[in-house]
Amino acid sequence: MQTRRVLLAGGAGATLALGGLAYRAWDRGVWSGGEGPAYLPWSAWQGKAADGIKRPLRAAILASNPHDTQPWLFEIEENAITLFADRARNLGAFDPFRREMHLGLDAAIENLVLAARGFGLAAEVVPADGTLSLLPDDTIARAARVILTPMPATQDALFHAIPNRHTNRGPFERINRLMRTFCAASAISFRTTRCALSLLWTGKPAANSAGSLWKPPTALSAIHKCRPIAPAGSE
Repeated sequence: MQTRRVLLAGGAGATLALGGLAYRAWDRGVWSGGEGPAYLPWSAWQGKAADGIKRPLRAAILASNPHDTQPWLFEIEENAITLFADRARNLGAFDPFRREMHLGLDAAIENLVLAARGFGLAAEVVPADGTLSLLPDDTIARAARVILTPMPATQDALFHAIPNRHTNRGPFERINRLMRTFCAASAISFRTTRCALSLLWTGKPAANSAGSLWKPPTALSAIHKCRPIAPAGSE
C-alpha cells in the first residue's frame, strides 16, 4: 500500500513504531499529470475488504493538514484506532499553540469516520482530555480513540468527495504576478518618495458553487499619491 505519511500494523493491540517516510511530491512524480506512485493514495483510497479495520486509514491520510506536515500516527487495536499527534511535525512559531496541527488531526478523524461508515463500520470518537498550551514539547500525545463496530455501509456525497479535495491557488497566481511586477517597477520610486498606497480590487462579485459571493481576482488597481521626501535637516 502506497501511502502519504502513515504507519499501519495488523492484529489486536499492535502498536505502530515511530518512523516511516514523508510523502515528497517533488521527487515522486506528483506533477507528472496524475500518474505514478505519488498518486496511489488517491486512486487506491478505498482499499479492499481484506484490509479490515485498517481500511478507513486510507482515507484518513488524505486529510487536509497544515503545510503537508501530516502530523499523525495511528495505533491499531482489535476494534479501535487511536490517533496520536506527532508534535515534532509542527510549524514552529507560526503555530505556537499547535492549533493548526490539531485542525489537521481533526480533519484526519473526519475522513476516517466518513470512510468507516462507507465501509460498514460505525465510528465512535472519544477525544483525549487536555487543552492547547504555548509551545509544547515534541512528545507524542494521544489525540483521540475511534471505536469501530459493524453496521450497514452508508456512502454519501461526503464519502465520495474524500479523494477530490485539493488545494488550488491557481486563480490567484495572476494577482501574484501583477503584484511582483508592480513592486519591481515601483521600487525606485518608493526609495525616493513618500507615498500613500491603496490597492483596489476590481471585478464583479460572483456566486461560487456553495452560493456565497466571491470576488474573482480579475484585476488589481494601485493608486498612490506621492510627494518628495525632504532632505534630512531641512524644513
